[in-house]
Amino acid sequence: MDKAAVIERYKTLLNELDEPAYSVVLSAGSALVLLGVRPATNDLDVDIPEGTFKMFERSGKFPVLPAVGGDGKHLKFDKDVDLNVLDTDRGVVCLGGVWSYSPSELLAQKRYLSKSPERSEDKRAADLLDIAVLENLIKDRSLTARALA
Repeated sequence: MDKAAVIERYKTLLNELDEPAYSVVLSAGSALVLLGVRPATNDLDVDIPEGTFKMFERSGKFPVLPAVGGDGKHLKFDKDVDLNVLDTDRGVVCLGGVWSYSPSELLAQKRYLSKSPERSEDKRAADLLDIAVLENLIKDRSLTARALA
């Protein structure tokens, strides 16, 4: 999915989840596409409020899988959407009505993933490229975000 497809899928997802946009936050590759760090992604990694996550989990309709990096779990909501629990203590940005974690938060995520022992070499190499672009984006300071301390 390119940026336009990510935005379109996000807007459709808001209706499917019946959640306000600020409660549906893009993470990982889809957030990187939104920010222009990557040209495309295969799916949306989306963080939603814990109560909503548990409701979908209890429904039994969605496979529960271990989270990448081994911490927690995620739900396979659709072929192109994975749901995770929203961390409300992390900085977020809103670009054109689409919420994602801030570049600084994504940088921390990518640094963590790049050191994960189960990460493939191909993914680790992609992580390192993402890290370099995110570091430059943060230094550029053309994007402002609300950070929670």
